[in-house]
Amino acid sequence: MTVSLTIIYYLYFGSYGILIHQDQLHLSSCITPQGSSIVSKTNFYQNYPAFQLLSDRLVFWLLGEKPIVENVCLWSHLSIPISDSSPEKAYLTLENVWFSWYEHWHPYLVTMVNSN
Repeated sequence: MTVSLTIIYYLYFGSYGILIHQDQLHLSSCITPQGSSIVSKTNFYQNYPAFQLLSDRLVFWLLGEKPIVENVCLWSHLSIPISDSSPEKAYLTLENVWFSWYEHWHPYLVTMVNSN
């Protein structure tokens, strides 16, 4: 059985991966404090433009107080059974939960990184 990950992107929330496996719909993503959520290595590097590295972190890095790149993320994996409903309905439910989850946790990550 082949499992295929589909990556979905929203401007505000970023990227997340979604797949169906064993009658479960799964959504996975990494919430970062620097930008939007990410799924892949490519997303990670897109989240760190060069100007960010040269802004507030460079001075602290030179002083040995902070790493040049803050690679903190909250890896989130949500799933929902699809046996009781259609995959489309399960997807809408899971996506709405993801949006709420992201909006709840993203500010905490920003605060955590900025306080260090």
